[in-house]
Amino acid sequence: MTWIIHALAFLAMLAGVFLIPLGLPGLWVIVAATLALVLLGSVPWGVGIAAAAVAALAEAAEFFVVKRLGELYGGSNRAFWGAVVGGMAGLFVGVPVPVIGPLLTALLGTVAGAVLVT
Repeated sequence: MTWIIHALAFLAMLAGVFLIPLGLPGLWVIVAATLALVLLGSVPWGVGIAAAAVAALAEAAEFFVVKRLGELYGGSNRAFWGAVVGGMAGLFVGVPVPVIGPLLTALLGTVAGAVLVT
């Protein structure tokens, strides 16, 4: 039974790796699989906490790098926040169509959000 749980966690983590280049939250799928293994007692708590902390730091770093590069190349603060809000809205609008729906609507929402506030 334990090997089945480990195999499912491995497949979830592998799926997470393939989701990342599509702009989908693959990092958080990997963290969720790790935390599931923690709750099942297969992985120590320290590993689960470390995985969640590293993921949060990576997301924060990405956020600040995108904000800084936007400012460097002439993007306004309003356009940045419009793009963030528009992208999140688009992501949730496209959920009914698997994989490609959230990807396309998040892209369109990001552009629309940035354009509408400038």
